[in-house]
Amino acid sequence: MGFAGVAMRQVSVLGVTLRDLSVRESLREFRKYLNDGACDAIGFVSHDMLLAASSSEELRAALESYDMTIFSSPDLLQAAGISSRSRERETESGLFLKGMLRELEKGKLRVFMVAGDEKQLEEVREILSFAESTPENIGEYVISGGAGEDDAVNEINSFLPDVVFLKMDTEDGLRFIRENRVKINARLMVSLGDTRGVMSAGPKKGLYGLLMRRLFRREAERYGQ
Repeated sequence: MGFAGVAMRQVSVLGVTLRDLSVRESLREFRKYLNDGACDAIGFVSHDMLLAASSSEELRAALESYDMTIFSSPDLLQAAGISSRSRERETESGLFLKGMLRELEKGKLRVFMVAGDEKQLEEVREILSFAESTPENIGEYVISGGAGEDDAVNEINSFLPDVVFLKMDTEDGLRFIRENRVKINARLMVSLGDTRGVMSAGPKKGLYGLLMRRLFRREAERYGQ
């Protein structure tokens, strides 16, 4: 869907093929996605997402089907063999996400939020709050306990959004986009993954974040042997 624009560099992390662009190139593609007539998909790639995809053929195919992937942590760039301090700074400061939010404001785009529970919905609201002004046209839906995906699709299509922001548990989010984006009447779907650390200009805090980064490093070292 999104291959007609910039020639994306393909990189591999834990056997998962991802598409890599700089922030400037990514924002250029983002603008094209809004006008290409397809429901394109952008995914913010996190440690847990890559770990899940590396151990499941189904989830790997789902992640690889994204039209564009954005690394959410500098150490993921390093694991992909991208050695660039400027790219690390772009990732640390969340430049792409902030640029995307500015584009939403400028275009006065309609936004719909889909989450797996109320906590995740609040995280999406928090991310959108980094925009200088909250989108005026905004809808939301919570999928409870894995049920209600068809209802979510119906709610999205009734709202007629330009961009759908998705925040669900890793496996549920990957499957939701792969199975439902052909049914969704929107210009773009954005899977937020773990973007809280990006928007706070630092790595994810807490014990879970520390353990996830350690597990990822161990798997990356094992994979490279």
